[in-house]
Amino acid sequence: DKTYTLVRFIMDTLESERKIREDAFEDMKLCENSSKIDFDDTVRRLGELEKAVDKVAAIVKPMNEETPDKSTCPSQLEDIKFDTTMRDFANTSQEKLAAVRKQVEEVQVLTKSCIDLYAEKAKTPTMETMSKFAAFRKDMEEARRQNLLAKAKKEKAEKRRAEKENAVKSKRKGEDNTKTASGLREANKSSAASSSVEAKEVAEVAAPAGKISDSPTNHDR
Repeated sequence: DKTYTLVRFIMDTLESERKIREDAFEDMKLCENSSKIDFDDTVRRLGELEKAVDKVAAIVKPMNEETPDKSTCPSQLEDIKFDTTMRDFANTSQEKLAAVRKQVEEVQVLTKSCIDLYAEKAKTPTMETMSKFAAFRKDMEEARRQNLLAKAKKEKAEKRRAEKENAVKSKRKGEDNTKTASGLREANKSSAASSSVEAKEVAEVAAPAGKISDSPTNHDR
């Protein structure tokens, strides 16, 4: 089969390893969407957002840091209501941005691991690496589809061949039965003819013997 490729061989091998196959598909499920994200630009924008929120937090921070109740201490804007609202916003935003920054760092570590593991160049863009994984996942799906079609086609051909062989065997068996029946009929005819001949010969032999046995009786008379 000239259409049989390395990817099809891999999927043939994984056909009996269901968990490994499904885990591989699951691991690369988000690669296509990820390949559309400019990760480096996202990191840059995250840094800009962190700086902007930090500026807001700096502007609305209490002027007197030593005040026990900072919620009642105004900022340089001297608008305690606005200050309180923006402080809550800044604190919440900083917490969320910190969580995003942690995810970014994890992605950077994983990206470096992938580059090392798959022998990519150190400066290969993350988008390019993700697009390769996405394409490979599609190739795996297509290869498995082709393998299943080939398997179904082979099974269908084998079924037809078996049916054809059974038909030939049945035909031969019928012919053999016909020949056997014909042979038996011929044998019966031959046997009947032979019996008739033997009966006739016995009758011919028996007739003179009867006449001889009658002679003494007639002589006695």
